[in-house]
Amino acid sequence: MNSKTASKFRSAESPTRLVIAVGIATMFASSSALAADPKLEISGQINAAMLFGGDIADPEIVDNNASGTRLRVRGSRDAFGTQRAFLRYEFQAQENSSSGAVDGSESFDTRFAEVGLRGGWGSLSLGKGEGATDGTAEISYQVSGNLFGGGHLPLITVADTLNRDNVSNVGYNYYDGFGRVSRLRYDSPKMWGFTAAASVDSGDRNELALRYRDNVGPGKLLGNLGVADSSDGNNDRNMLGVGYRHNSGLSFSYSYSDRTQFAAPDLESQLLSFNYEINKWTFSVDVGDQGVDGENEVMNVGFVYKDSKPLHFYAAYTTFDNADGSDLDAFFVGARYTFAADIL
Repeated sequence: MNSKTASKFRSAESPTRLVIAVGIATMFASSSALAADPKLEISGQINAAMLFGGDIADPEIVDNNASGTRLRVRGSRDAFGTQRAFLRYEFQAQENSSSGAVDGSESFDTRFAEVGLRGGWGSLSLGKGEGATDGTAEISYQVSGNLFGGGHLPLITVADTLNRDNVSNVGYNYYDGFGRVSRLRYDSPKMWGFTAAASVDSGDRNELALRYRDNVGPGKLLGNLGVADSSDGNNDRNMLGVGYRHNSGLSFSYSYSDRTQFAAPDLESQLLSFNYEINKWTFSVDVGDQGVDGENEVMNVGFVYKDSKPLHFYAAYTTFDNADGSDLDAFFVGARYTFAADIL
């Protein structure tokens, strides 16, 4: 199947997936009618941006792949006495996704399709969702709440879109764990600020993570550790993230990850981020390096303006200084609007 045929197939398939999502929601609502305190929510977002620089000759209007346009259904109901059953289905539908903006690409993807059970013992979830280590190196966003102005997500967006002729140095695509996968995942209850997670993933892969969240002094301390292993030892990953958010609005974070490769040298990434929040504004500066010996360097500056809870405006400037001379400078500006409605 060639790329054009595959694109048409995905386009035709996407309405079917949306129908399935609505069907799941309807069945959950009807089955929950007799349950105590059932909940069902439909939510989502639209995220549009303009990209300048890199391999793009003219400004490109894109759906920002850092957090793309999507629709989700989430529900929960009482089960087994004191337990709570839950579901989540989330579907991403992007026209001219920034991950392939040069080609005018489309992106249709089921991000989540999971069911689970939670209680005082923790939670257990089955289906497609976040592996246990997902987010362990993404500490910059978790500390600052600044999704677009700084941190690794804008780096992914810019590198994917603007540096497509140099796939060995596309940025921070390998920065975290295995991401969203089909898996069985367990999360422990919080004890002394710590939570643990483990997942058994499809493809004979396993993940373990330890997270810390607690108030320390005049702020909040966050820490993540993650180990993601594959059966053959290729593409194994280790992640570390630590950050502190001061009550004044100032925050900082540091992330490190490494990845093994059989056919090429092992890779390393690290990123240091600073953020400052004042009123509706959040400003950020990020510096990092990646590669075999940190030979590829990156710097990012940006801001987010929160006009209201659902509406955010953002902009960022990113520069990559790669060892092979494939440097680039890029700027993007955009807006994201989120929505949510309780059905039950």
